[in-house]
Amino acid sequence: MIGAVATVALVAVLLAAFFPTRRGLDQYVAMTGADQFWIYGRYYIAIVVVVLVVWAACFQGLLERRGTERTAFDVRFQICVLNAVALALLPGGVLLPGCRAGLDFIAERMSLAGAVLFCALIASSRIRQPVVITMAAIALVFFSLSYVDERALNRVETEMEQAVAHLPPGQRVVSMLGDPRSRVPSLVHFADRVCLGRCFSYANYEPSTAAFRVRAYSENPFVVANYADSWSIQTGGYVVKPRDLPIYDVDVCGASRLRICALPLRASVTLRQTDLRLTSLTGGE
Repeated sequence: MIGAVATVALVAVLLAAFFPTRRGLDQYVAMTGADQFWIYGRYYIAIVVVVLVVWAACFQGLLERRGTERTAFDVRFQICVLNAVALALLPGGVLLPGCRAGLDFIAERMSLAGAVLFCALIASSRIRQPVVITMAAIALVFFSLSYVDERALNRVETEMEQAVAHLPPGQRVVSMLGDPRSRVPSLVHFADRVCLGRCFSYANYEPSTAAFRVRAYSENPFVVANYADSWSIQTGGYVVKPRDLPIYDVDVCGASRLRICALPLRASVTLRQTDLRLTSLTGGE
């Protein structure tokens, strides 16, 4: 265990010394794995707090039944600790040679493993019935909220599919829809999905990063070749160039916030993000 932690610390030092890296508070939030319950709006934070309390009670019960020494030498506990230490020491993002964009969301991905490992640890001991009932209540609330939010997102994706279905095949498409209340960028890949077999998602970031099999090294009629352009299209600020035309923006249209259309863009137009505010307890706007 000591050797593994030392190795992780050495890797962290080497990465920071030889490559551009990014660190953030999200790494420490992810150490317990409970952040996996915080998907969309801030109301999921209450679930995270309750989960942490329940997990603490479970771990305390584990210590009482198995003892501190036996628990400390359990390989499941040691892997949990190693995962948490890695989240604290390793960078949250790193730019590796040959890539034009950093490998990001490392902490968010590793926290899922931490949550699974902790569940495996506490499952090795009998859990009291009140805790089981509390866990069931947490699951009921969590999946109910998730269902409401996913239903709102599915409705938007269906509207987008219907909008691009009326376009001529093979057109360039972008989408500036966003949800500022969501922890994750829940709408960022909608254009990628609705364009399958129909159109080209012009802002797809993967080809411009040079980290995936399909890569864009120069200007082409299918996707932007510069990662900065892809980012500014997704977040706002990109100025449409004559070479981008014809291109369509999948955005809200008319008085209704639920109606989405594919509208042609003109050169010199600056793209701005449209906030939908879908993931909320009120079911969105």
